[in-house]
Amino acid sequence: MNRAKKMESKRRWQKAIIGIAIAAIMLATLMAMAPTVSAKDITSNYLTTRNGYQVNPAFVLIEITEGDTDTIKIGQLIIFANAKGGDTVRITGIPDTNRDGEAFSASTFVTETEEGEPVDILYFDTTSMSRTGPYTVICGALSQAISISNPTIPLELKVGPNVVSTIAAGNPLRIDCPTSLDSNDCVDLLIIDPKGRQVKTWTLDGKIQKFDEINVAQLMEYGSTDPAKQIDTTDWILGTYRFSVVTEWENARGLDLLSETKTLQVLKGEVDIDVDMRDVVELEPVTVTMAGIYGHTIHVESTAGRAFVEFEEGPDDFAATYDRKYGNSGCYGFDVVMEGDGQMQFPVRFHDTGAYEIEATDLATYDEDAVVVIVSGKEVTFDMPSTIAIGENLTFKGSANAGDYIDIAIDDYIVKQSIPIAEDGTFEANLPTPVTPGTGSPGAIKIEAFIRLADEPAFSGDVSDVEDAGSAKLFMQNDAGGGIDIAASDANIGKNETIIITVDAIAGHNVSVTSADPLHTVFEYNRYDFTGTSNNIIIRVPTDTLSIPADIEDCDSQADAMNIHGVWKMMGGDGVRKFELHFTDVGTYKITATDYGTGYPTATRLDEESIEIIVAEKNVTFNVHSIVVIGDRITIRGTANAGDYIDIAIDDYIVYVGIPIEADGTFEADLPTPETRGTGALGLIIRIEAFTRIAGEPPLSGDVSGVEDDGYAEVFLVGPWLTASLSTDTVDLEDNFTISGTASGSDFVDIVTVAPRGGAGRGINPASVPDVPGITYDSSAVSDIDDSYLKELYVDEDADTGKYLVVVLSPGPNGVYDELNSLDLFGSAFEAGYGDIRNLGAKTQEQILAIIADATVDAAGSDDLLWVGTIVIKG
Repeated sequence: MNRAKKMESKRRWQKAIIGIAIAAIMLATLMAMAPTVSAKDITSNYLTTRNGYQVNPAFVLIEITEGDTDTIKIGQLIIFANAKGGDTVRITGIPDTNRDGEAFSASTFVTETEEGEPVDILYFDTTSMSRTGPYTVICGALSQAISISNPTIPLELKVGPNVVSTIAAGNPLRIDCPTSLDSNDCVDLLIIDPKGRQVKTWTLDGKIQKFDEINVAQLMEYGSTDPAKQIDTTDWILGTYRFSVVTEWENARGLDLLSETKTLQVLKGEVDIDVDMRDVVELEPVTVTMAGIYGHTIHVESTAGRAFVEFEEGPDDFAATYDRKYGNSGCYGFDVVMEGDGQMQFPVRFHDTGAYEIEATDLATYDEDAVVVIVSGKEVTFDMPSTIAIGENLTFKGSANAGDYIDIAIDDYIVKQSIPIAEDGTFEANLPTPVTPGTGSPGAIKIEAFIRLADEPAFSGDVSDVEDAGSAKLFMQNDAGGGIDIAASDANIGKNETIIITVDAIAGHNVSVTSADPLHTVFEYNRYDFTGTSNNIIIRVPTDTLSIPADIEDCDSQADAMNIHGVWKMMGGDGVRKFELHFTDVGTYKITATDYGTGYPTATRLDEESIEIIVAEKNVTFNVHSIVVIGDRITIRGTANAGDYIDIAIDDYIVYVGIPIEADGTFEADLPTPETRGTGALGLIIRIEAFTRIAGEPPLSGDVSGVEDDGYAEVFLVGPWLTASLSTDTVDLEDNFTISGTASGSDFVDIVTVAPRGGAGRGINPASVPDVPGITYDSSAVSDIDDSYLKELYVDEDADTGKYLVVVLSPGPNGVYDELNSLDLFGSAFEAGYGDIRNLGAKTQEQILAIIADATVDAAGSDDLLWVGTIVIKG
């Protein structure tokens, strides 16, 4: 009903309501006969019940009483109970106040008959009043004060102490409405759901909460700090709700009011996590939004790529709530208490490419949700010339897709820091040559860009181990216009071992790669850029000038490439050429790359660079155990003086390829036995052979009996064994003894002691096997280094005295006790095969030993091992 219609309805109701007051007048008349006169707002005598709540009538009923002050809200209907027919009630403002001159009167009487007696009622509608404060009420000889105020219905939606606009379904909702209305005024808590329907009641688990036609006391209870008294939002549909409070004037002393409308978005009542962007670039800020139940602790963590995840400290909800979990490796996970609105936000950055899963877990309910962010690489694109003459300024220009600053390195060394990245991603800076490191010599230089954030420290010094965000190659030219560089894949190699020579020079220039010892240098034809059939080899010792027609010849086979001085090639567009070569004898070889420019038919040397290659006999030295138990691993360990990888053969058959040779020449890998070919037979001596190769060469495979190895070792394969010894033959109560030995081929041993009276006795540790006090069950780990074990056992003060049985068991190389197919001796598998473990309580020492043997070493094909000894316990 709109407000105009409600006012008309109110006027129609007033006549009827006045009739309701007749009883009040009759009561007031009787009370007036009493000898004592006092202030009388007697409205509370006329409460009624509506929808199960006590509510006020539609009026304020007062007796005009000298010296009294009654509180009245603008909009209320006042009935003066002790005014008589013909009286006029005057209401005037207090002089010298803002109410000075304000005057109202009421003289309209309604005469009704109550129980045969005529009754006159005089009333006043305060809606016409506008100024608040004290007024004087005069009716004939009667007078008193009234205090006029504006009624208020402030409304806030809260979770806990916090005002919220969102809430997770299931969270208790507080209706904070510190209204000036009377506790018995009737109101509607108007709740409109996302589908436009009014929610008048909500029932959950038999509990009914009413929102329509309630009194203010109930409304205030919904604002209690006790969650049990707040509105239960469990199972509320998701979406936006509208809340307001409206009075039911006919039971609110005539007040016709409507509060401000508040909106509330109801979210899933469970953990929910999302991000504003799922595809981002490294360092690009991402906002994580997490919803959950108020007051619950939520664990947020990056479950993948965690070393490169940074939840940023400071912005949004992170500053006051985070708790680092992972030491100094960066904050990539934390616990947080969910705030009142059921929603929190955190900024995160990713410092490497990949797929990152961010997971949120409610630690109270273990409900969880996750979101995946795909991170692509931060990237710098250069816009620079390909050549520059030494002495000119070097201008760095380009664009970046992330970050705040660019740091520049030349050949892995930082030369310029903090070049700002503009809003459009561009950057630019100038460096002088040859002053800038790396720009003083002719040849190729690599320019690298490193992106960083404003609050990150600048890169400095050597950055060879840091991945750049983009790079460009630039040729520094000497005065003659030349520039060349040469590099080898390895400067220390074995005889007949192939290496790769890489040459960098200006595109379109002719270059040569020559050897000072052509007799023992073999340029490998049809490999990399030594291809083609014409003008591709040098047949004379290079000088400052070459006659291309006379000094350069054709080569179309490896036979033609023998004993040549070098190769000849025009540089391609990328400025890189590669050649393979090897050396047929040991020694030191000088390889020279020369830039001969573009001249024809005479080529002039513009620049040259040389490197030295040291060639030695290839050698691999092994450091392996000479005896290995079948079931253990053979650790292949050693050193090599050449190559990048080791391929391993056992008895001339390749079993493992690609063991990397570290920078210091060492290598290591494990071969499992008996799974590895050739390692399954007892009593054999096997020959382990190593074959070195460089990166790019195909690995060996299959039978290599016709290939010379670069080193070998021999290993004797034996079966597993078990030894044991006791530290003493006798031991006192409350004393210790030890059992030690070796157990090859196993990770652990089990140790069982049995009391003299068997399972029914009281053993040295009667609680170790439940309900079988005569048996003690312990375990000991076996050393990976020397297969040893040691266990100290304590003798209980109440243990039986006499001779104890001591049993040590090893499950062997397969790691399980064979009859049980389990590594747990007295577990569920034992009970499945031998009955309840408590049955051992009725067994003797001999019977228990027989059962243990049957479950282990006596099983068909068993590799289990068992040792039995005795020890005497003295009282």
